[in-house]
Amino acid sequence: MLLQEVGTSDKAVEGYKDLVDDGILEALHKTGRNLRGIRVCHVSSSPYGGGIAEMLYAIVPLERNLGLDVSWMALRGDERIYRTGKLIHNGLQGAAVEIGEAEQRAYRDWNRLAVLELLPRKYDIVIIHTSNLLGLPCDCPDSNTRWIWRCHGETSHPDPSVWVFIKAITERYHGAVFTSRDFVPEDLKLPRVTSILPAIDPLSPKNRDLPIKQCREFAESFGIGQNLPIVLHTSRLDQWQDPDGMIRSYYIAKDSVPDLQLVVITSLSLDDPDTFATLRIVDEEASKDEDIHVFTNMDGFGDLEVNAFQRVCRVGLHRSLREGFGMPVTEALWKGKPVIGSRASGIKALLTGKLEYCLTDTAEEAGTKLAMLLTDDSRAGELGEFGRKSVQSGFLITRLLGEELAFFESVLELSKTPSPNQATTKDVK
Repeated sequence: MLLQEVGTSDKAVEGYKDLVDDGILEALHKTGRNLRGIRVCHVSSSPYGGGIAEMLYAIVPLERNLGLDVSWMALRGDERIYRTGKLIHNGLQGAAVEIGEAEQRAYRDWNRLAVLELLPRKYDIVIIHTSNLLGLPCDCPDSNTRWIWRCHGETSHPDPSVWVFIKAITERYHGAVFTSRDFVPEDLKLPRVTSILPAIDPLSPKNRDLPIKQCREFAESFGIGQNLPIVLHTSRLDQWQDPDGMIRSYYIAKDSVPDLQLVVITSLSLDDPDTFATLRIVDEEASKDEDIHVFTNMDGFGDLEVNAFQRVCRVGLHRSLREGFGMPVTEALWKGKPVIGSRASGIKALLTGKLEYCLTDTAEEAGTKLAMLLTDDSRAGELGEFGRKSVQSGFLITRLLGEELAFFESVLELSKTPSPNQATTKDVK
């Protein structure tokens, strides 16, 4: 089996009633009635690690709660498919990469075998969240299935050779969703294309409220001075996260704040081979400075641990060169922490209004602004409070859920031809 079904816990949209307006929940229920019985499958490269999996752990059970018949399948690949998928991902984000004919053939073969596992389920909609499996529809016979490419990267200027390969594949899709309209390649021609901004689940283990005393004690148990300032980076590490710039920013800020600590928490996964190589760069710097602390999921660090450190840090740091998702930035803002970020498009969408102060062009500027916020509690508190309100008003999972369901309606063209699996209004109790 090349695909494995991922299990999730139950969730209900009513669980968010204290966080969002009643009108939002009513609209979700209304759309759910329109889509009741629709068979949907989300396909990702991994069941854990990274913002895509975190989003799906919330979206999948919530869509089920609203009456849709939803599955989540994750790839069970080997090093070859993950390596080729990463090359495609990097190429789509603008890196100059080469995918040879043999790799292209192997990629198509993997996708041809994987789609055979989906066909018997007769889904109405299949959403592909990973570059590893973008080729699934290519060898799928004509059917009622609607294919959606959910692109989570910054793909405004893809590598030309990679885009030629991928564009031919995407012509079999019925729609695509990007984080920003700016990320849509100019010559992508699909029946439906839209943009949906990222969001977090405020009730997940990573984002739910935790007692600050408990968080401080936890940090101290890992050798982090709870009374010393902490700058925190949380995300997968690869070439796009600018590890050199992150370290340089920290050292610049440390010149003004000598007791500053840098905590890096990252997730290592076989579906992203770059993470291991990039981690070695950060580990090498940590070996030179006892105030740099690096933790991974291999050390037992999961969602609760990230949550705790996001609550005890003073400022977050996210030096992405390309960013399509921005999940770690959103998480830190939800905890009332300002984040110094780059001007990568996915981050600019989050750091708006007063938070534009936190946008930086260089590692040197990031280090200077880190130092300013670390020595100005009032300014840091004001930006943190603004950030939490910004997330509550626009970046919670309920908003993303509503926009995704509306896109399903559009792709299915429900006003014209109801899906054969869709329940009619009179069937809904």
